[in-house]
Amino acid sequence: MRTPTAHHDSRPLLAIGVTLTLIGGAPFNILPLITAAAVDTLGFSDRQAGVVSFTLSALAGASALLAGSWVRSVSWPRAAAFSLGGMLLANAMGLMLHGYWWFVVLQGLSGFMSSAAFALGMTLLSDRPESARGFGITTALQVVYQVVILLAGPWLLGIGGID
Repeated sequence: MRTPTAHHDSRPLLAIGVTLTLIGGAPFNILPLITAAAVDTLGFSDRQAGVVSFTLSALAGASALLAGSWVRSVSWPRAAAFSLGGMLLANAMGLMLHGYWWFVVLQGLSGFMSSAAFALGMTLLSDRPESARGFGITTALQVVYQVVILLAGPWLLGIGGID
């Protein structure tokens, strides 16, 4: 994908980049809710909840490290669709499959895919002419999102059967 020039309107890239970083950051933002719900509702031990958290974090980190090898060599729309679709699938299945190992694997997959979406979003923002502005907008919206999701999170998790 070519880098926008001064003559090219980069507002769509800003919107897409911000959206990908917000969605890609979601599993980390709700990780405290996921681990608490895993203990309280699913009956996981503290140690098992720690494994869920570690798996999500470790696979997100692996995905971030791998992003440098693919983010400039693939179709960005396809990469976005693949990472967002993978997140959606993992999280939807995680709402239905509450067995310990299923939950661990699905949260790890969610972390991996979310980090790929986040890396792609940050790359899109960095390719804009005013990249610092894009990063600032993303950071501000991440804070707003974190507050909103911590307030609405328990209700949203309850829809999936996790109290």
